[in-house]
Amino acid sequence: MSVFGQATFNLSDSLRLIGGLRYTNDELDVNHIRRTSLAGPSVQGNFDAGVDNNGLVATAPATGFVAGTANGVPFTTSTSNNNLSGKAAVQADITDNNMAYASYTRGYKGPAYNIFYNLTTVGAGVIAPETVNAYEVGLKNTFLDGDLIVNLAAYYAKYNNYQANGPDFVASVRTRRLTKAGSVSTKGFELDFVATPSRNFTLSGGVAYNKAQVETFRLPPGADASQLIAKGTPLANAPK
Repeated sequence: MSVFGQATFNLSDSLRLIGGLRYTNDELDVNHIRRTSLAGPSVQGNFDAGVDNNGLVATAPATGFVAGTANGVPFTTSTSNNNLSGKAAVQADITDNNMAYASYTRGYKGPAYNIFYNLTTVGAGVIAPETVNAYEVGLKNTFLDGDLIVNLAAYYAKYNNYQANGPDFVASVRTRRLTKAGSVSTKGFELDFVATPSRNFTLSGGVAYNKAQVETFRLPPGADASQLIAKGTPLANAPK
């Protein structure tokens, strides 16, 4: 659940302040059980997190994994989180056809669980919320009585507790699971234009440079140290 709003305050005819806030409340509940008659490599046993290792209903925090016959008591857990995020920006009309702006935005993605078939206690913990601090400056321009529009922007953003699917070995099987991967950053610039030299002819284009990379990497619990991703490694699916 969330509530949010945004307002613009005109300091003058050519200068504006923009502010926004969002309050978010997240509530997550998990109910999970695994029963299997299979055994051997790559197969985890029954997952009965609602009992202790003696097969008795746990009165203290559950151990999370009990081998043997399923007793029908599921693994249950929950978490909640509140967050206040928002933005602040300033816009200045340099002329009637040129506007400069700068902004700061605080982003938020709520907590999560990574529940999958071969789940064990190691992977049953909550994944912390992801946050991002993003900065942007730019120019919006119109020339030639509106026949040419040119926009410029430069940006930087850093994500903390980045939620990502990472490679891992579970029961000797290579898998990918959601994890609190660490921190990443992205920075770059963009330029785009639209030219209309005549009523029936339009030419448009753009160029962008983006550098997205790992800043710090947190190995999943129990992962092999050889899977550590070094600082500066480019992010997947984020070409320059």
